[in-house]
Amino acid sequence: MRKRLIIVIILLAGFTFVWADPVDIYFRVSLLEELLHKQVHKWILEEDLARSDGYIYTVDIGQIMIYFALKGNLKGYSTLRDFAVENIIVNDPGKPFTRGFVAWRYRKGEKLDATGTTESLRIAKALWLGSQSFNRSEDREIALLILDGYCRHSGIDQGIWFIKNYYNFTTNSFATNSFTVDYDPDFLMEVADKTDHPVFKDVAIKSYELFKDGVSPSGLFYDIIQPEVKTLFPDLNMKVFSPNDIIQLSNSCNIADTIIKGDPEIALKTLNFSISQKKLYRYYYGRTGEPVTDTKAALSEYTALVELSSGLNNIKAQKDFLELVLPMWKGFYKKPYNPKLYTASEILLAIYALKEK
Repeated sequence: MRKRLIIVIILLAGFTFVWADPVDIYFRVSLLEELLHKQVHKWILEEDLARSDGYIYTVDIGQIMIYFALKGNLKGYSTLRDFAVENIIVNDPGKPFTRGFVAWRYRKGEKLDATGTTESLRIAKALWLGSQSFNRSEDREIALLILDGYCRHSGIDQGIWFIKNYYNFTTNSFATNSFTVDYDPDFLMEVADKTDHPVFKDVAIKSYELFKDGVSPSGLFYDIIQPEVKTLFPDLNMKVFSPNDIIQLSNSCNIADTIIKGDPEIALKTLNFSISQKKLYRYYYGRTGEPVTDTKAALSEYTALVELSSGLNNIKAQKDFLELVLPMWKGFYKKPYNPKLYTASEILLAIYALKEK
């Protein structure tokens, strides 16, 4: 035991070196994954789930659940699964319209305020994977219930189909806009293929079509669907846009990651843009590909690029981005910062993606 501890300390210290050997890099990544996984598991068992504002955010829970399901961590998965079922998944048989809706955040003693469509997809995917990893048919049924609720967020306005961003539980009304991170056509198509569910398949197909209109000239994805805007420009095809043409790189990578199976050529545009840049920044203009500010890309952007390049099987890009982000991952492990669960989940899922390739 003492010998193993000494080895771990030596290896952690070695993270500051420059690695020429790819095998050495991936070995260090595996060690970091093991340590971070244990740290996150400890947070979960200690119920250390809230962010600094006191709310527990569903996207954090969902992404950690996905990782636990992929890694076979039944105890961690079950702890979060039970929390989600009890607190954030609406499943009242007496209110059939909202059954399967998922709240975007939770704080004890407060009523749920609104759903989250990105959050619905994360929780559904976690339960879908958990049902396979742990042979839990009940979790599969809850995942399908959530996807039914997600699809009920769809609608048509000004001739534009979209998934409404949220449902407000107080006003009993839907939002009139959508974000492009609110979609995951690859996941919906996977479930549709395995369940022969026509609605899931239809929503997946329409989501792929929407993304075709969401790619900017630079190859990055625009962020917002706001059908009302069409009334100002009735002759223009303005389905998807970003305010002032500004695109956040990490969002674009996360969007591209949801269409790798169904439309890899479009997903590849975001990766190719990122590879072509001498330096990467957080925000870009969609039309020109020029950086908006001098704020450089950091952990979230490079982590998303590691996962995207892994999904698109670009080993060189994967390694290049990994070398840049690994010291940042190490820094986060040594001194976690908020939103710590979300950041940890992004790191762990990116590591899982690159190791699977």
